[in-house]
Amino acid sequence: MVHAYRQFQNSQVHDGELRAYVERTAAAVARQVANDLMAPYDLAPIEYALLKLCMEQGECTAIQLAKVLPIDASRISRIVNGLVDRNLLRRRRSRRDRRTVILSLTEEAKDMTSRVMESELIFNATLMDGISEEEKEVFASVAMRILANCAAREEARLR
Repeated sequence: MVHAYRQFQNSQVHDGELRAYVERTAAAVARQVANDLMAPYDLAPIEYALLKLCMEQGECTAIQLAKVLPIDASRISRIVNGLVDRNLLRRRRSRRDRRTVILSLTEEAKDMTSRVMESELIFNATLMDGISEEEKEVFASVAMRILANCAAREEARLR
């Protein structure tokens, strides 16, 4: 991370280099999240995302998770199996439709996910240290435009 910072520290951003800035920033943050927030709990970021979604929704299905998480249904199934094996998720059949499996967090997972969420808030605050509200708004606006452009390119590619 220090290397990425030093490499771009006093340089001008050119369109051709923007992708590199975005990639290095995302990679550096992802690495710190994995090391600082997830590693103490032996969690992969995608496992945490799944647990957090289930916690926020109370209960969920693998189909609901597949609509929100950026991975395919078979990978979700493997992750769910691993979390069930680790006693972090419970499965039960829906009373309305026996084919539907409802997922919920165990007490251990609720406690752990709450602790990670608290750590995440502190982590996010440290990332924003020294950045003004105006700078945060500009960053969010630019990021949203980049995401919208990516979505438009994806839609055009699928046509």
